[in-house]
Amino acid sequence: SSRSSSSASSYASYRSKFDKFWIENGTTPIRARNMILANLCPQLSGMYVVKLAVALTMIGGVSRQEFDTRIRGQSHLLLVGDPGTGKSQLLRYAAQMATRAVVTTGIGTTSAGLTVSAVKDGGEWVLEAGALVLADGGICCIDEFGSVREHDRGVIHEAMEQQTISVAKGGFVCSLNSRATVLAAMNPPSGGFDQDSDLS
Repeated sequence: SSRSSSSASSYASYRSKFDKFWIENGTTPIRARNMILANLCPQLSGMYVVKLAVALTMIGGVSRQEFDTRIRGQSHLLLVGDPGTGKSQLLRYAAQMATRAVVTTGIGTTSAGLTVSAVKDGGEWVLEAGALVLADGGICCIDEFGSVREHDRGVIHEAMEQQTISVAKGGFVCSLNSRATVLAAMNPPSGGFDQDSDLS
């Protein structure tokens, strides 16, 4: 009961600050938005459009049920830019802000490391969760996404679209939840950004 009253007073405090901020800055909403975004990864100056994209991806949407199909509320984001433009810093900052986050790198990552692997433990097979399963209900940050092999990249599609991972390994046939937002970053394949070149 003390924990619930503490969270209620925290909510009331944040709500009053939020209301006061918009009363003072409501006449200039773009300026007010940029003031908020300036506090997102503050070591990076400017970059308001990129920070807005990261913020909206982290906030997410509302999942809904239409007929017998569940429509996901999460959106996913791939940041592509020249080396040294702060992509990794944005990923790490997003992971710090999230209540549940898993940070991994694409270098040397396999499909089993991203989804699930079956390992033998004392004569029995057990499933070990990968990054996307561990990030269920939070965000999964994948740095150097361009280094993930094309076959391993394809495995992520089910997790991103259906929010589940189907497993048929080591005698197990099951489906695991992976309701995670994927926030990834990569350098262009050519080393420098070219609008006309393919990202694959």
